[in-house]
Amino acid sequence: MTNLEIKLQTSKWLTGFLLVMHLGAICCVLLINLPIWLMALLIILISYSFYTSLPPKNAVLAVAGVKDAFISQYLIILHFNKSKKPVVIGPDSTDKQSLRALRVLLRNNYA
Repeated sequence: MTNLEIKLQTSKWLTGFLLVMHLGAICCVLLINLPIWLMALLIILISYSFYTSLPPKNAVLAVAGVKDAFISQYLIILHFNKSKKPVVIGPDSTDKQSLRALRVLLRNNYA
């Protein structure tokens, strides 16, 4: 696989989607009749999940060692050999030329 480096930014589209999903989970917890301590614990766990699922800010991605990839028009998910956590790239994570080059490279190797 060709070595390609892409400068990633925080995707507002992906962050907004994650925020809506986690706020929906918090609303569900608030609607269930639970003890206050359990409700607080679940809200803390959901908030921590949101914090850990945010993509890194201003990271440089070297596309070498990709084990598997999912490619669509709006989303790219990369699984690397040495990492358990996949990298999710939204449509506004990088400039259009780099995103197009990444899609072409991945489709040639994983399609």
